[in-house]
Amino acid sequence: MKTFKRLIALALVVCALFAFTACGGTDIEGTWVLTEAKMSMQGAEMDMIEMGMSMTLEIKDDGTFEMTATMPEMAGGGSDTATGEWTFEDGELTLSAGGTGDFLGTDALKLEKGKLITSATEEGMTISIVFEKE
Repeated sequence: MKTFKRLIALALVVCALFAFTACGGTDIEGTWVLTEAKMSMQGAEMDMIEMGMSMTLEIKDDGTFEMTATMPEMAGGGSDTATGEWTFEDGELTLSAGGTGDFLGTDALKLEKGKLITSATEEGMTISIVFEKE
């Protein structure tokens, strides 16, 4: 009976280890695409994706990232790429672009329910951005 209890306990520990490993921790690495981009100013809100904005964020397992953004014509149009390093701690992804572009107005995104979310306010304008993993 004692041996049986030990085997059950060992089996539970192994199952728990597999469960944590299968979750992959945060699983932050991979390609994330912009799914929501709202800009609001003085009570008016605009959907930047409907206006032509797109972004892709590639989080690489070597600790680097690459973010490509295409801006709508009303914002000058064109596309640009930022590269740098990333860290992830306490549910927050921090991007350090090293002077190669700052699209978000912030360098930190929160991981919430499988989405990377950030919001920044500057000079009375608020931009909220959501990325989802591809």
